[in-house]
Amino acid sequence: MSLFALFFVEIVTHNYASKAVEKIREAEELSLDEKDNRKDAAYFDEEKAVKETEDVLELSHNSDAGSNSIKDIDGTAQQDCCKLQEVSKNRAEEKYLNQMISVSILEFGIVFHSVFIGLSLAVAGDEFKTLFVVLIFCQMFGRLGLGTRIAETDWPRNRKYTPWLFALAFTLCTPVAVAVGLGVRHSFAPFSRGALLVNGICDAISSGILIYTGVADLMAHGFFYSDSFKGTDSFKLKLYAYFIMCLGAGIMALIGKWA
Repeated sequence: MSLFALFFVEIVTHNYASKAVEKIREAEELSLDEKDNRKDAAYFDEEKAVKETEDVLELSHNSDAGSNSIKDIDGTAQQDCCKLQEVSKNRAEEKYLNQMISVSILEFGIVFHSVFIGLSLAVAGDEFKTLFVVLIFCQMFGRLGLGTRIAETDWPRNRKYTPWLFALAFTLCTPVAVAVGLGVRHSFAPFSRGALLVNGICDAISSGILIYTGVADLMAHGFFYSDSFKGTDSFKLKLYAYFIMCLGAGIMALIGKWA
């Protein structure tokens, strides 16, 4: 609750800070424009006279230097276009790498956690029905989040099969784990000291990965740096997404009551 409350304060503070920065920039731009207008008005006549004189002097040289000037302009334009293309390409590659890292971490956390979910379901006793319903909701929400991240990633042409491999991995991990659990059901002691230690350590690792992904990628990066929350109604959209996120966390906490 403190985490969500602090994040709400950050959303509101970030909104007011952004507005304050915009007002300061607008004021500075207006101040600079006023100074430039005064300066232009004061020296307009003098600059006009100097310009007319320079035009007369340069008129005689235009016929000889015309071709060289055109070449220089074309060369400069080509250099600017190349620089812009290079900057755009670097930004696209940086965005793809960040998305790839985020998806990979989330994929690993969900797959790692789903393996032990499948094993727990396979060796469950009387609590099977309750655990089965709870895990359906848990797996559904986890795969919705991961599937959204995979769909939003700008995959290059040479990586067009990667999202399908990711989808196949998190689709098969739980059924395969259930099959393994069924195979060792009679020889596996789920409440033994070794089994509890392994299960607890692996669950702790999974929860750490998923909490980090939720806080760092979803809350911090997704809310403040994503293109989805930019525009005139960005603050309202952030609040709407925030309350939806709180609702989802509340439902998962309620489901955890029976898990």
